[in-house]
Amino acid sequence: MVLCVDISITKLSRPQSGEDFLVAAISHSTNGGHLVREDDPELLQPLMISQTASNPTLPSKVHHSTFAVALPNVAITTLIPPSSLSQEVPVGASRGVKLDLDLTLTTLDEFVARTIGLLLLDLAKPFFSQFSKGGDARDLERTILLQWLSAQALHGEDSDICAVALCSLVFSMECRMTLEPDQGQLDSMISIVEWGFEHCTPILAIRCSLVSIYSEVLAKGYRLYRSNTNIEQAVQRCREAFAAIEEDRTFSPVTSFRDLLLRRFEVLHSVDDIIEAVALSYEALSLCPIGDYLTQRKCYQALGNVHFRRFKALLHPADLDEAIKQLQECMKINSADFREEDKRLDLLRLATFTNERFVAWGDRKDCDESIRLLHEVVDCYSPNDHHHNRAAVLLAQNLAIRGDAEEVRPILYSHSTLQNKPIDLCKAAEILRTCFSHRTDELRFIDEAIQHSEKALTFDDDEALALKASHELGLSYAARFEATKDKNDAAAAVDILVKVVEKSASNPALRALVEMHFNPDLPSFDVSSGYRYLDALLDTDEPNPAGLLSFLTNKLLDVDASLENALGHSPNILVKISRLLPRIAHFALHVESRLSVLRTLDVFKRSFAPSAVHRLCEAGRVEDGLELLERARGVFWSQALRLRIPLEEIPATFRDRFYNLSRQIEMLSGSFAPLTWNERDPSHDTQRRRLSNEFDQLCAQARAIPGYENFLKPVSIRQRLKEIALNGPVVILFSALNCSYAIIVQLDHDGDVKFTRICCEGLAEDALQKLSTGLRSVSVAGREAIKSRRDFAESAENSSPSLEYSRGERADRPVGQRTAANTILAALWRKVVRPVISKLMLKPTNGRSRPRLWWCPTGEFMFLPVHAAGIYDGDGSSKVGECCSDYVVSSYTPTIGALISSKKTCEAIARTDLKVLLAAVPVPFKGARLRGTVSEVEQISQLLSEEERMALPPEDDTLLDPQAGATVNTILDNLRDANIFHLASHGTQIPDNSLDSGFIMRDSKLTISSLMQLPQPKGFLAFLSACETAKGDKAQSNEAMHLAATMLFVGFKSVIGTMWFMTDEDGPHVAKHVYTQLLAPKNGYLDPEAVPYALDEAVRALREKGLPPERWSLFIHFGI
Repeated sequence: MVLCVDISITKLSRPQSGEDFLVAAISHSTNGGHLVREDDPELLQPLMISQTASNPTLPSKVHHSTFAVALPNVAITTLIPPSSLSQEVPVGASRGVKLDLDLTLTTLDEFVARTIGLLLLDLAKPFFSQFSKGGDARDLERTILLQWLSAQALHGEDSDICAVALCSLVFSMECRMTLEPDQGQLDSMISIVEWGFEHCTPILAIRCSLVSIYSEVLAKGYRLYRSNTNIEQAVQRCREAFAAIEEDRTFSPVTSFRDLLLRRFEVLHSVDDIIEAVALSYEALSLCPIGDYLTQRKCYQALGNVHFRRFKALLHPADLDEAIKQLQECMKINSADFREEDKRLDLLRLATFTNERFVAWGDRKDCDESIRLLHEVVDCYSPNDHHHNRAAVLLAQNLAIRGDAEEVRPILYSHSTLQNKPIDLCKAAEILRTCFSHRTDELRFIDEAIQHSEKALTFDDDEALALKASHELGLSYAARFEATKDKNDAAAAVDILVKVVEKSASNPALRALVEMHFNPDLPSFDVSSGYRYLDALLDTDEPNPAGLLSFLTNKLLDVDASLENALGHSPNILVKISRLLPRIAHFALHVESRLSVLRTLDVFKRSFAPSAVHRLCEAGRVEDGLELLERARGVFWSQALRLRIPLEEIPATFRDRFYNLSRQIEMLSGSFAPLTWNERDPSHDTQRRRLSNEFDQLCAQARAIPGYENFLKPVSIRQRLKEIALNGPVVILFSALNCSYAIIVQLDHDGDVKFTRICCEGLAEDALQKLSTGLRSVSVAGREAIKSRRDFAESAENSSPSLEYSRGERADRPVGQRTAANTILAALWRKVVRPVISKLMLKPTNGRSRPRLWWCPTGEFMFLPVHAAGIYDGDGSSKVGECCSDYVVSSYTPTIGALISSKKTCEAIARTDLKVLLAAVPVPFKGARLRGTVSEVEQISQLLSEEERMALPPEDDTLLDPQAGATVNTILDNLRDANIFHLASHGTQIPDNSLDSGFIMRDSKLTISSLMQLPQPKGFLAFLSACETAKGDKAQSNEAMHLAATMLFVGFKSVIGTMWFMTDEDGPHVAKHVYTQLLAPKNGYLDPEAVPYALDEAVRALREKGLPPERWSLFIHFGI
């Protein structure tokens, strides 16, 4: 079959003016027959390109030439190569038949191929104009034919104009696809543009046009057919073209390339594509033609959309904020040219985005604003419009969440498709169930929810919707049972939800099943089944981990006190339960709220966790038991340390973001705002939730980088224990059920971890409480006796030396108190320490020949001086039998993680680089005077050079004025630069608010909350010569909420603290002894090992002076 095309181009002159003009006529036929309808007398009317002429006279001299080319499709859907679409089905031909084109051009002699191409291209314009106005598809086909012929004529003659012809051709073909979508035409357009990239001009503007058209074609293809044909090659070509036009980009190619990247993002989900698309959207806005308000509005709309899509991909809070902001800017632009439908759609988008932000961060303001916008949307659409229905459902849902239950029903039942579609019935049931959660006295809400769910189940054409309806029905029955306690509802809920979770294990369904199987008052009570569903529940994203953990703590201990069934069902379930704790004390909470929520879980930490550890150890799974124990304690500090990870452990590309995000979280959490501690801003709650989510997303992105798969994930407990046992054994102490245990962690001959478990018989939890309470009573009584003598001495204008000495006289102490302390220390020796020493097969020795040993106490052990255990004489002042320090030098760690962190970040400190912050507060702003503090810092300063001691303001420096004293700001301003921090002052532990515990300074209190803000990567030693700096909070014993733990957290590798009240005159003695040994080498580096050995010798010296145990056993060493 041959297609014959005749084009005659004639130049005529107007008789009156002599003006030249051109007339062209075109016709085509196949095998002599016209390819037109019978009612169309001519395919084309004669056209005049520049002027209209009447009765033109054809010239006698014409030039005739014939071009023969292969053409795959009569409709001219492709250009080159012809073989690429050989399987196309041309109009009027059978599959596989290819038509030839016989092109005949009749024109003037002086016309060359380039001129002919230009004329053909111009000739196509009137036809396209006619199509645009009238929509006649025949005009569009004629346009495509002429544009294709133009490109043929221009190829090889003028590549610039050829590219223009190609762009025009593809644009016309896009219009044809709008009328008659066809994937074959899409492939043709792609081939045309790719041919143009290969053969056409490198001129920037023209290549920009090719980039634009290429991007648009591929974007349209993906929208219509989800086809990603050539998308990688297309992006590469566009990127190359963009590189060439870096300084000359225009609006059209920028927006087209952005759309192409968005299409590829939909296909490949590449984060880089959506990030680049956002940048291109801003560039497009900057290139938007001035005064073109319609295009400006589209730019803002596009910006809102790409930011929203990036939020959905990365969950960056700023993206959702920006999406809303850009849509708001879009809606500010108004013009008569804007369609009302577009305005309504923008309003719906803004309402949807605002609702999304409410769902993400829970800000009540967003809920209110979303409701306001949705009311507008519902009002501006007709009830039968699907946009109206979508907005109405979303409006009812938000009203239900807000608790406006009475407003929900009128809106919900005005939803015209509610009675006809199962998806709407399921949504209505969910909304009504939410209303019932706010109005449990109104059973009609939950009754209607059940009715809607049951009706949705009558539609059996969609299995997924049937499952959703069953899910809603089961949850509704469960909710009604909670209100009415009707066992029939419980039975129905269990029957339905058991079937649901077999197909889809949703969190709410599993939670309901767990609660009902652990309820002994229901027929469904079955502990084994409850554990099975609990195991599955713990693998889901639990929205309320605190509530679940509280429920489990109470229920499991009621129905399975020994936790024997737990291990029988799932070997990992107890460890899984402990993993809820970090999610409870998450970064979305203010630091005060983190502690509060952890305080509510004290039953879990005191009863459930120890019992679970005991059960795991009994089963021979000591390693799992220790992991659970580690997770259950020090949660507050462990979470906070995640924000202080060394920069070198963070992927290089994430360091700046991670650092900035961590600082923002700390700032909004209260850590960085000590002066406004009691002025918490409620608006920060939403910001913290958003930053916490962004932090989690950042961690997930970092873990996608090879080598960082375990970034900020807990290291295996075995690996952690191996790290800390390198320098000596670690003994973990805990009490469970009717016994206490000591687990010795040490390395065997092969360098692997070895566990030895010792039962401390006779030391149940209540016995430990009696020991710690008794020791505290001894301390308080002794302190009161010393305080009475001090008050008497200070009342005299000139106290005598003998009176000064009498403050430490043990003869003044009550006999009962003198004997109580040594009884407690003897019990600790016999029941805890001696069994440990025996298992380690240690021999008594002295000095540096004694090995190091780290105690890791939990629960009541946190308040007992295990390091001081031994057999002493009647008043405890001198040793009669053995004691702990005969065998080892003791140190403590609040958690395994804290000790690892200290070791990992420890850097050698040269004497030449040493900076010591030496401060005392002899006259605190409240409390008794502390005369011994001046002597203490004087003795230490004699061991330091002027370069080593950090200068203080004169009013803060007691070396210049004994009446001076350090202030809070002086410490905070200088602490960051100190390697050693020595503070002699009053200390206090606040039982109800641990974060307000602190040092009593000259002007105010230096609290834990204010100290938390100071990262100290080069901190070496913090000597806290004050009362109760290592005491902790009885209500949260496992959180180690004391000043010594705070100094470990901020970065000091060694900390010396006190477990209870200390005597003023003991501080100078201990401090001088420690620093004399630590600073003995005048060159080289500070030895971390010197600190615990020096403290041990200082305490031994106090003991040998005849002082009672409560005077020397309170000094304690933490860290390396």
